Amino acid sequence: QLTFQQLKRAAEVLFADRHIRQIYGGRVKISFTGGEPLLEFGLIKKAVRYISARYPGCEFAIATNGTLLTGDVLEFCARNKVGISVSLDGYNKVNDSHRKFAGGGSAFRLVEGNLRRGLARDKHRGLFHVAATLTSRTIGRLPEVVRYFRRESGFNELELALEAYETWGKDDRARLR
Repeated sequence: QLTFQQLKRAAEVLFADRHIRQIYGGRVKISFTGGEPLLEFGLIKKAVRYISARYPGCEFAIATNGTLLTGDVLEFCARNKVGISVSLDGYNKVNDSHRKFAGGGSAFRLVEGNLRRGLARDKHRGLFHVAATLTSRTIGRLPEVVRYFRRESGFNELELALEAYETWGKDDRARLR
């Protein structure tokens, strides 16, 4: 777990390195990821405020599973232009095939409810995009997943990824094609 001092130092090193900024056209974007970053929302708020004040123009994003999206989180992100990437792999059956709570409950229902509340407010709509990861077991449902996001979810942008930590057999690759 990072401390505020470590985040502060990382930002100082990043912004002091002209070569890094040159490579990326002068733009700097800091993304909070790993595990569930909203578990450390207080630290994220402190870091965004510090970095924004010291290094204007820095962009921010949070990659979240969506279970901890609250009104406070949404308001902070809207005020500070922090993008939110939500890991949601499709409709209920697809998402919950590998994203469930420890006790087995549906993560989809909670995340969908949180998103509907956030997306219902126009000032929050532009903050979000969804990142769907498909596995060898769910790749055959790709057309249904795209239809779900296009017609039912309210998202304008969809990022698709393939699960990289599994072995995709010959039949799995054929379904992907």
